[in-house]
Amino acid sequence: WIKGSFIRLNTNLTLTAMVDRDILIKEIDASTERITHKYRHLPNERWIRNEHPDRWTPAQILDHLVKLETMVLQLAEGPTMASEMRVPDAKVDRIRATFGDDGHKLSAMGSIRPDDDPQDIEQLLTRFTANRHKLAELVTERDLSRVCTGFAHGLFGTLTLREWIWFVISHGERHLRHLEHLMPAVR
Repeated sequence: WIKGSFIRLNTNLTLTAMVDRDILIKEIDASTERITHKYRHLPNERWIRNEHPDRWTPAQILDHLVKLETMVLQLAEGPTMASEMRVPDAKVDRIRATFGDDGHKLSAMGSIRPDDDPQDIEQLLTRFTANRHKLAELVTERDLSRVCTGFAHGLFGTLTLREWIWFVISHGERHLRHLEHLMPAVR
């Protein structure tokens, strides 16, 4: 009986992992669709113009997303270790809460800061969607519980691959809300 229970438990864990992966892929796809839809319906004259001098232009927002998500993909290919000391999604709620709080000012540092000069929307959208497709592939191909040791985030420390993927989704949604605030008429 114990042996049968163990097999049933392992089957349930496998099913749970599959459902978790499906949820992540659906979240990536839905977030990608919302962001690309907003940009595809953005009037050309608004792409590099911003009435708010203390905020990024829509072009700069997308450039920042592309740079950050490229960095996350590079981290995923770098060194990792088992997350034996903690639950692999322990920081997800904190990540989602931090990026969900639009009153909390966050700053981009270093290589993920956007360029000052205007970017070509189609090139950036192509790079953005390509990065998102690669993230979805990671979800199906990699052990999401492994900790990416190549970089410790200033607020969250080292993150598992699962946490980095939720970071990307939550971060993208935060910037989508910023874009909607800049241009509420573009729905």
